[in-house]
Amino acid sequence: MANTRLTRTFSSGSGTTFTTSFWVKRTGLGLGFLFEGYGSGTYDTECFFNSDDTLHFRNTSNSNYTFNLNPTRKFRDVNSYYHLLFQFIASGDSGVYAKIYVNGIQETVFTTNTQGAGGTQWNNTAPCTIGASHEGNYNFNGIISHFHHCDGTALAPTVFG
Repeated sequence: MANTRLTRTFSSGSGTTFTTSFWVKRTGLGLGFLFEGYGSGTYDTECFFNSDDTLHFRNTSNSNYTFNLNPTRKFRDVNSYYHLLFQFIASGDSGVYAKIYVNGIQETVFTTNTQGAGGTQWNNTAPCTIGASHEGNYNFNGIISHFHHCDGTALAPTVFG
């Protein structure tokens, strides 16, 4: 539903290892935020469809990207659901800290793939928003369902079916 979002500030969370999984159906194309954790000014974790219908998953710390993933594929199917899974491991796995899975398959072809260690604002004590940016704009145009966030563990897509 347009202009609908959930906001929550967690009382605790490591910000260092997590899995976020959900189903999404786009009912319109263009820019729309799926989730965001907002620290203050220069600290931000974002996941969104950009205006060119690509997916972005990134984290900034002091205005620098600690990770920035932008798969090359376009997400323009408004008739089907996508299962999206976002995984972050601060300690890294052979230099890979952030991963994106779409329908159970890891994305491996990127326009941008910056990997780096550190914490995130998502899964932390910062305000977290689902379905829009923290300012309440860039609303996601579609359906988000079965939203699961698992703190402190990196789970495989098979865990979610």
